[in-house]
Amino acid sequence: MAEVAASDEMKEYFKALSKKNDECYRIAEAARKRGLDPETFVEIPQAEDLASRVEKLLKDYNVDGVADDIRRLTEKHGNREIVALMIAGEIAGKPAESLEMAVDRAVRVGLAVLTEGILVAPLRGSRTPRSGPIRTALHTST
Repeated sequence: MAEVAASDEMKEYFKALSKKNDECYRIAEAARKRGLDPETFVEIPQAEDLASRVEKLLKDYNVDGVADDIRRLTEKHGNREIVALMIAGEIAGKPAESLEMAVDRAVRVGLAVLTEGILVAPLRGSRTPRSGPIRTALHTST
């Protein structure tokens, strides 16, 4: 990524923030390794921007290169909601084992962009019927 245009004072401030952020991640990783949480790793990866975060979050869904696509669409459209729809459409058209898997991957990428890669909804669920990020909205017990 290009360097941010900022004063030397601001660059030092960003550097200090980054150092503190790294320290927080080290603490969180050590705490998670104790095994007291459901996961033994920190779920939200460090990333320099939303596009990188989405690609890292969904690395298990064959989305290599999606960060560049998200940046391209963001530069062109600017609006995150439009970018989410556009990238989902592009991802849906990429080869997958089945149409269901292509759509599943596309929905996950679109949701990750829309939620800024913060919510875990794009990660939850499996590739079985009636599961996934919107499962509870569609199939609630009464």
